[in-house]
Amino acid sequence: MYKEIGNSIYGSIVRDMSNKRKYNNKIKQTTQMKAHYLTNLIIASWTIAYIRSVIGECLNNVQNLGGLIVSVITDSFITNLENLEDSIISNIQC
Repeated sequence: MYKEIGNSIYGSIVRDMSNKRKYNNKIKQTTQMKAHYLTNLIIASWTIAYIRSVIGECLNNVQNLGGLIVSVITDSFITNLENLEDSIISNIQC
């Protein structure tokens, strides 16, 4: 649920930065999406850079724990490690 909420907010931040179109059922036509009051190029670029760096760090931790990555997408990944969060916390080296 939180992933969907985050994706919805991010979608509002990047709205109108491309030529994305949507179907408007009221007028029965496809129209270009207009900017949202949350639209902000700087926040959008920072957000995607931050998420990619977090994913990169997680992938590094999986490799250090001897796990395998099965699939990676923009905001998540699949690994063969069970209880990954607990494994990372218990293996933190300060």
